[in-house]
Formats: sequence, structure tokens, C-alpha cells
Amino acid sequence: MTTYQKFLKSGISLTAFGIMPVTDGDGFYPYFCTPKGASIIGRTGVDGVHYCFVRGFGETVFVVMPMNEPNEYVKPVAECFSDFLSLLAACRDEALVEDAGVISAQAFADRLKDISDPEIDVQIAQIKNKLNILPMLEPQKYVHDLQNGFDYSKIRFTDDYYDIDMNPSAQEPQEWEVYFKGGFCSLPHSGKSRTHAGKEIQIGESFELDGRRWLIPSVYVCPEGIVIDMISQTEMSIFNDFYNRYRSEIEGAKNLPDDKFDLIQSENPVITDVRAKLTVNGKSAKPKGMSGIIWIPEMESDSDCERVIKHYCLDSSKALNIQRLYFNWATKTKPRVLSSLEIEISVRPKTIRGKEFCVNKAGQSFEIENPLTGVIHTLTVNEFNKQQLGNSALMNNEYDIPENYISIDYTIFPEINTESVRIHDICQSDSPKKWIKHDAGASYLPEAKNDVSIGIIGGADGPTAIILGNKNHQICSSLHFEPRDSVTLRADFIDSNQPSISKNLINQRTKI
Repeated sequence: MTTYQKFLKSGISLTAFGIMPVTDGDGFYPYFCTPKGASIIGRTGVDGVHYCFVRGFGETVFVVMPMNEPNEYVKPVAECFSDFLSLLAACRDEALVEDAGVISAQAFADRLKDISDPEIDVQIAQIKNKLNILPMLEPQKYVHDLQNGFDYSKIRFTDDYYDIDMNPSAQEPQEWEVYFKGGFCSLPHSGKSRTHAGKEIQIGESFELDGRRWLIPSVYVCPEGIVIDMISQTEMSIFNDFYNRYRSEIEGAKNLPDDKFDLIQSENPVITDVRAKLTVNGKSAKPKGMSGIIWIPEMESDSDCERVIKHYCLDSSKALNIQRLYFNWATKTKPRVLSSLEIEISVRPKTIRGKEFCVNKAGQSFEIENPLTGVIHTLTVNEFNKQQLGNSALMNNEYDIPENYISIDYTIFPEINTESVRIHDICQSDSPKKWIKHDAGASYLPEAKNDVSIGIIGGADGPTAIILGNKNHQICSSLHFEPRDSVTLRADFIDSNQPSISKNLINQRTKI
């Protein structure tokens, strides 16, 4: 359970700090500058100020200030909700939280000294007693550092933000321009004034791949390399079947376990995980990443999606997966002529989930059927040991790390190619906890950080199997603060037999 969920169950009120809850029928509506994907935490009732989470930013808490100057409407104030409560307890008034990043240290201290309300002390005591959260030691420095290090370009807004009637400071619509690694905004990447927009070469290539219709409408020749727009289309009837099947999980995606989230992602018909290789004038270009946006009709509109749809005259009644691929030139400098441009697109290997089985002692045996071959393999547990990480692995000044895990030695017959199967613990590790010093006389208290990921055993998506010999294998469970008596494992099989297609995008010499 997240700190925010615990807070909602606790009955604690933030009204003493100046934050009122938002309820149906209270007349509050999002403002033009409320970020896209915002979940409102509360409002102040003054100048439209409100606090929220934003989809895509985890538990980061933002303050939205509609009366601020342009480009100053939205600011992060806490990395997670527990920090937000600690910050409120230290500042004693949400208005001081709003201003902490912009006023002087003396002004901050003077305003803090003037805040005296017994009701605030009652709320601070409740936060401490019910959630074990104390006032932050250096609140102004915390806010200042967070806001100075934040990338504001990642915040997305609704169309109201760009509507001159809703937002008088809105800029006129930008011309269509594409920059190398510039995303979908018609602005130079990172504000580099010397970066030139790419020259568009219309392609108009369409094809079928993995049951979907794909389109490569244009490529863009840039000084750094070549940019390719690639779009897949999915009928809304197919997407709606998927959405209705997982509606409750999708709408509560913020609290989904990683394993469930991965399953839903793998079944999303709009998302196809592909890789592309590009050959320019007979030489392999170097891939430099990609950008992607999704268009789902009748859901929250995205101005970037709408610009792409308008520019390429796409069918907006369909679900669209819009990908922008970047490739460096194969040569040191941009060639003068394109004589050939060939792209190979292949669907990445897919994971087929096997049956789960619970291991709690040595001597157990389990049958595992390979869905790709039909062969039944027998996994036999030889050793089952509860263990702890060594002291050297736990040395970390910032985080309290879970140390308990289970190691399992096993054999499997007939043997399986380790590149085609992954046997793993389906339970994710406990999140590390950040140590926060609340005041000069307090010891360090562990405070849960929900979005922290520290890899110790295996990868970010779970532990991996390790080969110990010709026949013997070992797997380590996820990490937990408390010892576990059993591990639920699953064998996931990798299907590498996926379709691919090659297309020659340019058939004649083109001067660039």
C-alpha cells in the first residue's frame, strides 16, 4: 500500500495547511494549465491553486498555479507523497510550499515564524502518529533542489493550454518541423539554436506486419542523421475488446504489480514492439533511439498526435502507434546523395507465460510444458535455502535495502535452451526505503520510496536463472524485508519466431 493510500484510509485532513479535498459537486474543474493525466490531491480555494499527481511521473507531487507568469504554472514540490506530508509539516502552510523555491531564505524563515495555529500542530501530530512521518529538516533546500533539477519539457498539457481563448499567453501553432532526436515538438532538441530542421522526403510506403497495417509516410534528412516516421493502425473494435477486458486494472494502473502491468502491456493490440535496421547507400546506419506517442480516439487528446494526424492525413478514427526512429549516418558526414534507403523491420521475440508453481522445500518436482515444442520437462528442486545478502551488498548511505531471499538449486529434464526460457519469481521485490533525517536530534528513520529501484539480484524485471554446471541451475527469489517460506515461480518461454519485412524506401538517386 502506498503512502497516499494509507493517508486516504487514515482520515487525516490537510485543511489546516490550506488544502481542501476535491469532491464531486464542489464546482472545481481542471484549469487550462492542469497537466494532462493529472489526479487531483486537493485545492486551496485561492487563485485556482491545486495539487496533483501526474501520470508518468510516479508519486511526484505538483502544485498548479494558474495565476502565475507563463511557463511558471506547474512546479514539482515533492518526489513522493510521504515527502509532501513531511514538507507540509515543516512549512505549516501550503502557501509557503508554493513559494519555497522562489523566495529568499530570510523571507522563508520570517514567514514560517509568523505561522501559529494550534490546529496545524494537531494535524502534524496525526501525520506523525498515524503515518510515522516527521517534519522535514531542510524544506526550502529540498524544494529548491527538486525544482532546479526538474525537466519541465516532459510535462504534457491538454489542448486548453494551447487555446488562445483559454490561455492568452498561448503561442501560435508551430510550423511542421522535425529535428534529430527532438521528439514530436517542432523545436530544436535541448534548445540548440544551431540545430537545423530535417528536410522531408515523402515516402508513402504501407505494408502489413504482425496483423497490423503500417505506414512510413516520410523520412527526414538532418545534419546528424536520418529520421523515419513509422505508424501502425489498429481498429477501435479490437482495442475496445482489450480495454473492456482489463478496464479495472488499466484505470487503477498506478498500483498494479509489475508482473500484471507487463501482462497487460503485452496484450495491448496498439503496442507492437519492433526493431528496425536501416541501410543507407549500402551501409548500415547507427540506431540512436526513438520517440513514440499513442493516439486513442475519444480519449484525452494530444496536441502532438493531432499535429501528426493532420500533417500525414491519417485516419483519426483508428488507434495509432506513432514511432519516430533516429539513425546516425553510416559515414562521418552527411552524404550528398541518397541512392538507396532500405529498412528491415522485425517484431521482437514475444513472451509466452507458463503455469505458476509454488516451491517451499527440497525434493519437490514439477512438470513444465513448453508451449513452443509440446515437450514436458520435469523440474526437480535439489536445494531450498533461506539466505540474506552479505554486509558488503547492503552498504548504502541513502537506502534501507531488503536483504532476505531464497536460493533454489534445481535440475530440469530434458534440458531447455536457457535462451528460450526464463524461470523466475513472480513476486516483485520490496521497494528500498530512503533514510530521511527529520531534525537535528533524530535518528534516521526509514521512509518508503515507491519509485526507487536498486538492482542487486537479477535484472529490474526480476531475478534470473544462473548456470552452475551442465545440469544444475540456480535461481534467487525477489528481495524482502521479512523472510518468506515459499516462492511462486513461473517459466516464461521466449518465442523468437516472429515476422519481419524489408522495404526499399527510395528507388532513385535523390539529392540531399
